Amino acid sequence: MDYQLLRRIKGFSARVSLLGVDLHVNNISYYNQTDVHFFHSHEFSEIIYVLSGEIKVGIGTEIVTVREHEILYMGGNIRHKLKIYPDIPVECLTMSFELTYALQDSQIAPQWIREEQELVKTLMSSRHGVTEDKGSCIRIIDDICEGIGEGTVGEYSKLKNHLGNLFICTLQAFGNNRKRLGEDAAREVDFVNKAIQINDYIGKNFTRELTLQSVADELNYSTRQLQRIIKLYYNISFRELLIQYRVGYSKVLLGLTPHSLEVVAGTCGFSSLKSFEKYFKLSEGMTPSAFKKIYGKCNS
Repeated sequence: MDYQLLRRIKGFSARVSLLGVDLHVNNISYYNQTDVHFFHSHEFSEIIYVLSGEIKVGIGTEIVTVREHEILYMGGNIRHKLKIYPDIPVECLTMSFELTYALQDSQIAPQWIREEQELVKTLMSSRHGVTEDKGSCIRIIDDICEGIGEGTVGEYSKLKNHLGNLFICTLQAFGNNRKRLGEDAAREVDFVNKAIQINDYIGKNFTRELTLQSVADELNYSTRQLQRIIKLYYNISFRELLIQYRVGYSKVLLGLTPHSLEVVAGTCGFSSLKSFEKYFKLSEGMTPSAFKKIYGKCNS
């Protein structure tokens, strides 16, 4: 299955009513070993499906291993980072979301819905957890990929149905509340879209000389608005977001190319080798040269 097709639905958001709750999917993203990752946190819960390979996720001070066909759940406002290395193939799908209870009195719901809601409450009261997918979630993700390939999954209602089914299968996989009533659903969607727009722009341009002012001007925000959106969504500053992108890309170059540290530093947008080494060590706990020695595929 060509899971890279999932990149085409990056940023998809929708509300899906099921089990007496409204599932608000804020973002869908596909990642593999070539992508850049950085520590961040956001108010949304997140589910990670490992489609192939194995990932390690830094959650606060913990390191959690998630293997192929396993699922990781994380609650909101948890600082985390996918630890992916360029020489270790891996593919995963992430879905960030929040729930709003549609039925104010769950006693009026049928018994089977009340049982599913108990699973929701158990899962959402957890900080994080890992479980094995018995195949149901992967089958739905495969269906999404096939639909993308056929050009049919782009239909809004069809993708919404897929995501609703995926969430139910995830609950059943955990066998296991975070109740949050949004003030205004439209405002929430708009905020998420702005965060994704900013992240995408920095992700495509971080090798250039970027400043808070230049990015704000390009995207038609004030510097205060830009900094606030980044802080609220990722819980880091503009500078930290930019540096994490540069460090993340440098890991790809250190692992897969014979480039010198000076060339890598310049290619990734660092102003000097000294600043590259400083920020790389702060982020990864080792020097760039030590990383290259361990993970570099082009070492002589």
